[in-house]
Amino acid sequence: MSQTDNVSRIGLTELYSREQCLLASKRSFRLLALSNSRSEDGFIVCSLQSYELADDQHPQYTALSYMWGDSRRCVPIVLNGVKFYITSSLLEALQHLKDIQQRHPDMCGRWWIDMLCINQDDDRERGHQVSNMRDIFQHANLVVAWLGPEADGSRDLMQGLNNRQPSETFDRQLHQTRAFLSRPYWSRLWIVQEICVARDVLFACGTETAPWASLRDQLQAANSTKGRKMGSIFSNTIGDLSVLDFRLLIPFNLVDLREKSQNRGMSLGSILTFTSQSASTDPRDKVFAILDLANHGAGNEIVPDYTLSSCSVYCSAIRAVYKDGGLMHKSKVREIATRCHHDPLSEDNSIRRECDGMECNAWWCCSDAALWAMPD
Repeated sequence: MSQTDNVSRIGLTELYSREQCLLASKRSFRLLALSNSRSEDGFIVCSLQSYELADDQHPQYTALSYMWGDSRRCVPIVLNGVKFYITSSLLEALQHLKDIQQRHPDMCGRWWIDMLCINQDDDRERGHQVSNMRDIFQHANLVVAWLGPEADGSRDLMQGLNNRQPSETFDRQLHQTRAFLSRPYWSRLWIVQEICVARDVLFACGTETAPWASLRDQLQAANSTKGRKMGSIFSNTIGDLSVLDFRLLIPFNLVDLREKSQNRGMSLGSILTFTSQSASTDPRDKVFAILDLANHGAGNEIVPDYTLSSCSVYCSAIRAVYKDGGLMHKSKVREIATRCHHDPLSEDNSIRRECDGMECNAWWCCSDAALWAMPD
């Protein structure tokens, strides 16, 4: 029996409760260190240490923005001496990060990665850490956005981005561009906050990297030529028909949201209009993942609480959109609310204690109500 097999019997609660991992306050967080060596079984080895989020009480670090992928955690690593299971998508990212870190010596040696730095089995802790997410990503020296392994000509496209060729890259590599913009990473809801609040962003795809400014310039260049270039990027031919693929708009929306979030305030309703089609593993994150971007309006009254049902969370968002609207908008939201199987504007949570928010129509009422939010 190997050492990791021996210690793998330790539960997550005990692991995260150890002195070096214990979160002493609601403003505590954990950082991850990647070891250069492997375990005797060949697993990636890393360690966690807790710190206070105050600027002068933690080391510099890099935050990872990535997609969990298949939520089944079945691939082992060694975390603080314990065999810890993660998704294959995260393992793929960790394997590449070690190489990327060697080529970017200015990159901090410690990382913040949600699957490892948060005890995902503790709903109370998840709520506290989600409330800190904006600060965690803002305080990071750099956010690395992991788009996934090399595929569909991504290497050439990333090299073009890195060489800052906004007039050529997307226009000449239409197949690669469509594949790049439709990667599953872009559909993930949490990336909106992670990229919008970051000081700086470095995109990583396979072994190639490119700075946020390069991608931003490329998207803006494509957006400024509304005719042939945009049409060729967004159109897919199905039979004899040319169909617009609106999924490819998400990265363009991200450029606008980052600019708006850094230059002026946004309400919860206005952000929901941009993100209602994005995906999240936990349905409650449809609201929780964007709360920190809602820096004015009634959205500030919502506190992430994973003990609540999805329906309760969606109804709290509907009430926030209702409070933020003018008379005409409130009338429209009340009309939309009648499509729900119960009253979403009611403060009584007992009627939605176990409701998922889908069968009762609460989520669709929430996304429709957001369309009537006052423009920011």
